[in-house]
Amino acid sequence: MGNVRDYLSLIRPNVCLLAVFAVVVGYLLSAQPTSGQEQDYTRLFAAAIAAFLACAAGNVINDYFDHKIDKINAPNRPIPRGAVKRINALIFYVALSASGIALASYVSPQFLGIAAVNFVVLSAYGWRLKRSVHLKNAAVSWLSSSSFIAGGLIENAWIGDMVSLIFVMSFFGTFSREVFKDIEDVTGDKKQGARTLATEFGKRDAVKIASLLTILALVSVMLPYFSGSQSMTYVIATFPGVVLGASAVAFRNDAKKSQGLLKISMYCIVLAFVLTSLIE
Repeated sequence: MGNVRDYLSLIRPNVCLLAVFAVVVGYLLSAQPTSGQEQDYTRLFAAAIAAFLACAAGNVINDYFDHKIDKINAPNRPIPRGAVKRINALIFYVALSASGIALASYVSPQFLGIAAVNFVVLSAYGWRLKRSVHLKNAAVSWLSSSSFIAGGLIENAWIGDMVSLIFVMSFFGTFSREVFKDIEDVTGDKKQGARTLATEFGKRDAVKIASLLTILALVSVMLPYFSGSQSMTYVIATFPGVVLGASAVAFRNDAKKSQGLLKISMYCIVLAFVLTSLIE
C-alpha cells in the first residue's frame, strides 16, 4: 500500500507549493478590496488548496506513466521500488483530481475553467506531451504561468493588466529555463534517445531559442513603464530581476548557470510586481 512518506514523495510538495505561491500572487495583483468591508480570504484558501491538489495530481500521474523509465533513471521513486502499486497511484490521482475540481468549483466559474484545463494538460503531459519536442516545454510553461491567471480569477471575471503581464513574463521565462535544461542534459538525452529542442536542432540553435525567449520575457517586464501605466518605482523594483535575466543571456553558453540566474530573476521580478502593487 505504501506509507504516508511514499505518497508525499509522489506528489512532490515543494513543487506544489510553487503553484500555491503563484495563485496567491495572482490574487494579490488583482484583488480590489471593498471599502469598509473586511477581506474574505475563504475563496483564496480554497483556490490555494485546489492549486496544490492539481499539481499533486499531475505529479502522481506523471510517475504512473513513467514507471518503466524510472526503473532505470529513478529506481528509488515509490512506484519503481514497489512501495506504491501503480493501481494505488492511479486511485490516488483520481482522488486528488476530484478533490481539486470540487474545491475549484467553489471558488468561481472562471477559476474552475482554468483548473479543468490544467487537469487535462497535466494528465496529457504525463501521458503524451512530455514526449513531444514542440509541445512539452510549452505545456510546462503554461502550467507554471497559468496559476497566476487562476489567482487573478478568484474575485474577478477577467484578469487585469498586471496579471496578464506576469503571465507573459513567466511563460517566456519558464520556456527559456526549460530549453536551457534541455541544453544542459543534451548528452544524456542523446544516449537515452530522448527528443528535445537541443537534441533535434542542436545545442547552438537551442541556445539562440533560449536567449530569444529570455529577451521576450524581459521586454514584457518593461512594457508597463514605456506605456505609461507604471512609474519609475516599478522600474527600480524590477531592475535587479531584469539585470539577472540579462546575465542569463550573457552566460548563455553555460546552460546550468543561465537557468539558475533565470530562476532567481523570475522570483525577483514577481516579488517586485507584488511590492509595487502594494505601494502604488
